[in-house]
Amino acid sequence: MRMCQWMWIGAVVLATGIASGQAPGGREIGPGEEEATVITSLRLTFDYRNNYAVFEEDVVVTDPKMRMTSDRLAVWFDEEGSVSLIKAEGSVHIMQEDKTASSEEATYEVATGKIVLEKNPRLQRGLHYLEGTVITYYRNREILIVEPQSRLVIYPEGGQDPFEIMEE
Repeated sequence: MRMCQWMWIGAVVLATGIASGQAPGGREIGPGEEEATVITSLRLTFDYRNNYAVFEEDVVVTDPKMRMTSDRLAVWFDEEGSVSLIKAEGSVHIMQEDKTASSEEATYEVATGKIVLEKNPRLQRGLHYLEGTVITYYRNREILIVEPQSRLVIYPEGGQDPFEIMEE
């Protein structure tokens, strides 16, 4: 399953480097890379015996549909080599178009489509935002659960800054 599918909020606009035809670090994008999921980090450890990979420090995931950054990203693979579980930790930020998500931990169970954001999770679109202790999204059933301490803030006029509305 593609890495981009693990974050439902479908995180925001492609990286500035990708939009300009450059990969992270200023390297030119190779043929077909604009369609691929690219993960960069300062260190990668891959445990072939246990089907497990860990990306550490300055992790950036760039995909045609989203961009994600974190301090650490662990990926588990099944017997066939497909991704089964993904866990991002430390300053997790997911961006897609006008939507963002942030938390200290994000976990995605590929088989069930369950995404869990923990430790100060926040979803934002424009000025509107949703916060809670734990935000769980079931992609396959399109169900979002925020518990406990959920807080949803919706601004008038489609999320425009209230001060901009007053100036018009």
